[in-house]
Amino acid sequence: MVEGGRDLLTVAETARELDLTIRGVQERLRRGRMQGERVSPRLWMVSRAEVERWKQLGRQRPGRKPKEPTAEQVRRDMAEHQDALDDVRRRIRGEGLDTEDENAKEQGT
Repeated sequence: MVEGGRDLLTVAETARELDLTIRGVQERLRRGRMQGERVSPRLWMVSRAEVERWKQLGRQRPGRKPKEPTAEQVRRDMAEHQDALDDVRRRIRGEGLDTEDENAKEQGT
């Protein structure tokens, strides 16, 4: 009930503001994850400040899983990191070791 300068919202208004279901808001209130005032056995009111706090927290429910990268994205990422990949491959094969590594190898340490 934001009209008339009031700072309290119904569960439905809260759900709409936070892009949640009414049941989701009710569950959060019942479990104490969201702060609200129980006005009657079936009516909760939530302050505007609490809604803003939840907006700052961001999405509070699981979303879609991220998509797997496409072959093109993998190729682009590999191209961006090609020098590092080549360096690792050389090290694995024992090629191109730093002179410090070569000296340690020769001295047996």
